[in-house]
Amino acid sequence: MLRDHQTFSSAAGIGANDLINLPSIGNTLTSDPPEHTKMRGVIRAPLTAVALKDVAGRIEAEAEPLVERLVAQRHFDATENCARHLPVAIASDLVGNMLPWAAATFDALGAMNVRGQVALTHLRELHAYCRDAQTIARHKPDGWAAAIWKAAERGEIQTSVQS
Repeated sequence: MLRDHQTFSSAAGIGANDLINLPSIGNTLTSDPPEHTKMRGVIRAPLTAVALKDVAGRIEAEAEPLVERLVAQRHFDATENCARHLPVAIASDLVGNMLPWAAATFDALGAMNVRGQVALTHLRELHAYCRDAQTIARHKPDGWAAAIWKAAERGEIQTSVQS
């Protein structure tokens, strides 16, 4: 199914509500190739092995005390105490406080109940943040967010027209 976008299109919508399924531009969840492929390439660039070499020291600095603490405990849940902690801690450091917005993206895919409405509020904040001309100035010129902005400016990917 994931490889057959012509039969199983995501561009027609993947949410359990009509609002989220409205056509939008610049969304990897609701797009098909070739747009999806272009966006995914830009977004995943900082996660390649070569790109992660630049943050290896930060990953090790987070991992070493965690492993020492867990080994000293002698018993721990690897998923709960390590596998969940490390990626969240590193992702938070790399992309800032975007994790609540990521969670809201998935919450908005469900029914438009109270949880879905709260998620929409957070998504509006995300869209406003991304459209703010000052946002790019607050990020590192060679960082992940800047790379996405630059790809959009070059016309490699489209930006959202829906707010």
